[in-house]
Amino acid sequence: MSLSVGFIMDAGMLVLLAATVFLAFRLSMSLRDFRESRSDMEGLVNHIAVNISQAEAAVSGMQNVARKTGLELDEIINDAKKLADELRVMNDSGNNLAGRLEKLAEKNRSLIEQMEQGAAAFQASARQVRKPQQYEVDEEPAPRGGFSIRDRDADNDLSDEAIFGSAGMPSKAERELLEALQGSKTRRRSS
Repeated sequence: MSLSVGFIMDAGMLVLLAATVFLAFRLSMSLRDFRESRSDMEGLVNHIAVNISQAEAAVSGMQNVARKTGLELDEIINDAKKLADELRVMNDSGNNLAGRLEKLAEKNRSLIEQMEQGAAAFQASARQVRKPQQYEVDEEPAPRGGFSIRDRDADNDLSDEAIFGSAGMPSKAERELLEALQGSKTRRRSS
C-alpha cells in the first residue's frame, strides 16, 4: 500500500506539473502578445493623453468665454434695470402730470362756466344801467397845488359813451377783466 500512495502522489505531482507548464506556456504567449501590442497601447495612451489635454484646454477656454459672457450679461442686466427704473419714474411723472392737467382742465372748465354766467349777468345789468349824466365842466383851470389830477377826457369835453363805448367799457380786454372780477366775487360769496 505504501507503493500505491507514493505512486499516486507522484502521479498527482505530475498532473500538477503538467498544469503548471501549460499555464506557464499560456502566460508566455500572453506576455509575447502584450509586448507586441505594447507599442499600440503606448500609441493609444499617448493619443488619449493628447485628447485629454485638448479637452482641458477647451474646457478652460469655455470657462473664460462663459466668465466674459457672464460679466457682459451682468452689465446688460444692470443697464436694463436702470432703464426700467428710469422708465418707471418717467411713467409715474407722466401719470402725475396727466392728473394735474386733467384737474387744471376741469378747473378751467368751471372757471369758463362761471365767467360765462358772470358775463350773462353783466350784460343783463349793463342793459339796465342808465346812461351817465352829463356833468358840466368848469372851464377854469384848477389852481396848481402840491397834488393835482387832470382828466384829459373831461378837459376835452368827451362823454363817457364816447370814451367807453356803448357798454361803458373801453375795450374787450377790460370787459373780460370785469367779467373775471365779477366771477371771483361770486365765488367768494358762494364759499
